[in-house]
Amino acid sequence: MFRMIILTAAGSLALIGAPGLAQSSGDVRCLLLSNAFAQSANTDEAKKAGQTGALFFLGRIDGRWNDAQLRAAIAAHQKTIKPATAGPEMQACMQQLQASYKKLQTAAPPPVPKAK
Repeated sequence: MFRMIILTAAGSLALIGAPGLAQSSGDVRCLLLSNAFAQSANTDEAKKAGQTGALFFLGRIDGRWNDAQLRAAIAAHQKTIKPATAGPEMQACMQQLQASYKKLQTAAPPPVPKAK
């Protein structure tokens, strides 16, 4: 019985890790899209959004994979990003960034300045 509990727990932990890697893969894709927009956008506003996105998604993937795994993920996504769909994909990435920012604002609102 105890052995069955251990095996069940181990299986559950393995399943928890799989979505994390899938999410990280999406974050790598958003990192690549953001970086491309930061470098090639036509307006300063779009370039700034790309830079912000690149920093956000880099922070999300930093430390999750070793260098070889990250390079492989980047290479895989570079092959599948198409200019025709890059804009809508980037919008989805920015919506994800904005949702995370809203969560942060809800969890930790900015401090109220002291009255003078």
